[in-house]
Amino acid sequence: MLELQSKVRAWGICSDSIVVVYDNSGGAQASRAWWTLRWAGLADVRVLDGGYGAWTATSRPSSNHIATRAVCGGDVILTTGCMPTVDAEEAAYLAKQSKLLDARPWAAYVGDPDKGGTGHIPGAIHAPSSDNIADGKFKPNNDLHARFSFLAADGSNKIGVYCGSGNAAAHAIAAMCAVGLEAALYVGSWSAWSVDPSRPVATGPEPG
Repeated sequence: MLELQSKVRAWGICSDSIVVVYDNSGGAQASRAWWTLRWAGLADVRVLDGGYGAWTATSRPSSNHIATRAVCGGDVILTTGCMPTVDAEEAAYLAKQSKLLDARPWAAYVGDPDKGGTGHIPGAIHAPSSDNIADGKFKPNNDLHARFSFLAADGSNKIGVYCGSGNAAAHAIAAMCAVGLEAALYVGSWSAWSVDPSRPVATGPEPG
């Protein structure tokens, strides 16, 4: 945490800063940065919708200068645990309640070995992060709400999300956050689940 705090201060971030993150790959990397900074206690972190492509498409200025430090340093004091997470046991429980989303591509979910697939946590619902975007931007809030609202239909607000290593899951969490739904990240995701031989694995198109 001290290393992250040192980097964030070097970027000139203070406790009351508005932080905008972006990438040029559909938001997956930016969403993980958004989640990490929110988890570390920064209250106002936003993802630039459409990323760098959307910025340049509107003829806004750009630069080739690589900046790694701000002119003036920040003084933020980071904490931990400000975004909800779940461990493997909690992820398994949520999957049994149909409250765990798998944000990976279809081949990985169904477990097609010819396409690099490995299967999924039994009970997890396939909800690829790629379906949250259209033309490089997040879909309209009405569409996102329609996609995820069933998870809170019973009044429960405990929702879990995982992917391969956390990036796609963070993207899904950002999409849900945009429409007022809170979801917890299984930080270890499939990378952690799959290395434990005692953990069950489902294959095929059904949650299992």
